[in-house]
Amino acid sequence: MRRARYEFDPALRYYCWAVALRQTELPGHGEHVSAVKLTLATPYREDGAKLVACAGPLEAVVWLFPDFEKPELLELVGAVIRDGEYRLPKSAVPLWCRFAKHIDQSRYQALDRCEPVPPGEYVVEPLVVAPAEARSGLVFDPVLLTVTRSGLTPVSLGAKGFAILRALDQHYRDLVPVDRVVANVPGWSHRTRPGTIDQAFGDLRRKIAPLGLIISDRRGEEGWALT
Repeated sequence: MRRARYEFDPALRYYCWAVALRQTELPGHGEHVSAVKLTLATPYREDGAKLVACAGPLEAVVWLFPDFEKPELLELVGAVIRDGEYRLPKSAVPLWCRFAKHIDQSRYQALDRCEPVPPGEYVVEPLVVAPAEARSGLVFDPVLLTVTRSGLTPVSLGAKGFAILRALDQHYRDLVPVDRVVANVPGWSHRTRPGTIDQAFGDLRRKIAPLGLIISDRRGEEGWALT
C-alpha cells in the first residue's frame, strides 16, 4: 500500500527530491501499523514538453509497508536500513513521480509510478541541500568516467571504480553496506569473490588519494565509508 496526501494531477509527472524519511503512524489505521513516511518536495511538474514551476510548495507524504514488500521507491532514493531505521543518502535523488486518482474523499492518492530522472534531463536545484560539511564536493562525469573535487585535476576511473565511488559518495562519511555497494557495480553480484572486491577498492583508494579522500577498511557486512 502506497498512499500520498495532497492533490496531484494523475495525468502529469512531478519532478521530486526526497527530503525526509522516518517511521510514522498511518492516519486512521491505529498505532501499530509498520509504515515508513517518505516526504517528497515537489517544486516542478512536467506538463507536455515543458517543466512548470508549481504555484505553491506542494508536498507528497507517502506511506510504504516494507514488511510486506520491497518498495521500489526506497531503492530508487538509495535508502539503507541502519539500526532498524531507514536512512537516506546526503545527496538528493531526483525522481519523476506519478500519482493515481483519489479513491475516496480523504484526499489520499496512491503513488502510481516513480522513476529516476535521467542525468542532464533538467538542471533544477534541489529544495533541500545537505550542509557543506556533509558533502564530499566530488563532481562526477558519467560520460568520461572522471571525478574531480574543488578544481583539482580530474581523475579517470574504470566503470567499476566509478560506480563504487558514487555509491559511497551518496552516503558520505556513513558506512555503506556491502550488498548496497555490490548492487550498484556493473557485473558484480553476491557471488563476486572477496578478492575481486578488495582489489577494486585498493585500486580506487590509490586513484582518489590526490583528491584528499579516504575509503575506510571494510567493517564486515557494514561495509565502507568515504571520508
